[in-house]
Amino acid sequence: MTRLPSELQGLEFPLQRPAWLPADGSRKPGALLGFYIFSLRKQCHLTQETVANDLYISQSYLRKIEHGEANPSVNMTAKILNYLEACARGEQPPEIDE
Repeated sequence: MTRLPSELQGLEFPLQRPAWLPADGSRKPGALLGFYIFSLRKQCHLTQETVANDLYISQSYLRKIEHGEANPSVNMTAKILNYLEACARGEQPPEIDE
């Protein structure tokens, strides 16, 4: 398995570090959050399209968040994390308002 940045050491992720999250520390500010969201989504076996549709956001916006290219609001981050963390725990995701 590829070595993760020190900030992620000790955390359990179901996947190897993706190519867009450089191991040398040269990453975008939102990359760690994006990788966490990416990992949760993959752990739940969900596609970007499914998550985006359920959260009433575009698939391209979710991709940008996962790649650290977008700066989501605190509310949007909470919305995504509540949904994916519930799924990862095997619970029904919370109802999402448009």
